[in-house]
Amino acid sequence: MIYFKNKADFLGPVIGLTFIWIFGFTSLANTDDLIFRMIRYSFIVLGILLIMTPFSNILEKYKLTRYLYLIVQLVVAVIFSIFYLYVVFAKVFLAIAIFSILQIIIYSEILSNFDTDNQIPIIYYLSFTITAISFSYKGNTLLHWFSKAMHYKSEKRKNDIILIKKFTGQSQLKYLFYFLYFISLVIFTVLDFINTDSPLEDFNLIKATLQSFATFIAFETLIEKSHLLSVYKNEFNRFKERLSRQN
Repeated sequence: MIYFKNKADFLGPVIGLTFIWIFGFTSLANTDDLIFRMIRYSFIVLGILLIMTPFSNILEKYKLTRYLYLIVQLVVAVIFSIFYLYVVFAKVFLAIAIFSILQIIIYSEILSNFDTDNQIPIIYYLSFTITAISFSYKGNTLLHWFSKAMHYKSEKRKNDIILIKKFTGQSQLKYLFYFLYFISLVIFTVLDFINTDSPLEDFNLIKATLQSFATFIAFETLIEKSHLLSVYKNEFNRFKERLSRQN
């Protein structure tokens, strides 16, 4: 017979059975949405783990049950680690979205003072280009400011910044924008070939994407070749030294 050491040991199995009943046998179990199904299965596995936990001493006595218990623990750990990382990474995409939206608002207000029929491609070009350059070269700083605005607790903000720098640092963000340029060009080009009367042709989004990508590459080349200007920097430093000696 199984004896629980205290009343609190009943809480885990009760919560676990509740999860299994809610996500396994109620109307919530009949949804076809992929994301919700993943969440549902995750809570079912968590429920199984909560039911098994009070019996861990017995489960660990036998090889088969010990491995089964370990597998359930690992599955739960992996699933909820993925959920946690998703929440953190979602903040990165949210920061990019907010940064882009603010630019769209600013550029719309500026262009409203000019008589132009190309507002949409201009706004698209500027927001895409400035966002790509800003997050590719100052992404860590921007994400730190955004995380600071989202969290008042410095410890929580510090943990987010550590994860963001490790998995979505500036190098990863630069790759992300390369990928976005690639996907945008493929989608816009295919849609343009499928329908020659597509609104994309009126908005010049293909041309704007190509020009944005060219500008991004040009800026990247300027940064990478900045060492070519070191001779001017050295001369300027020598000039400053001579002035300081004269003074």
